[in-house]
Amino acid sequence: MIEITKENIIEIINCATKVDISIDQKDEDLLEFGIDSIQFVQLIVFLEELFECKIPDSKLLFEEMNTATKIMAALQEALSDGTK
Repeated sequence: MIEITKENIIEIINCATKVDISIDQKDEDLLEFGIDSIQFVQLIVFLEELFECKIPDSKLLFEEMNTATKIMAALQEALSDGTK
């Protein structure tokens, strides 16, 4: 399985959404990069498939996962809970 690091999460976000954010922008709102609700859902599906987990419904709001840092935390929580 892919390791959950800031660098990997940034790379995954960039790949899945076709944006270009850097590690220095890990705490910036993804809306500022033009990510819309459809791209957000595509990103969630991509992450769940890649990490073989289920992100809790409580985290599926854009406000809960609108930065790379929040996405990383949500993934770590999903994996630690064993949510599959």
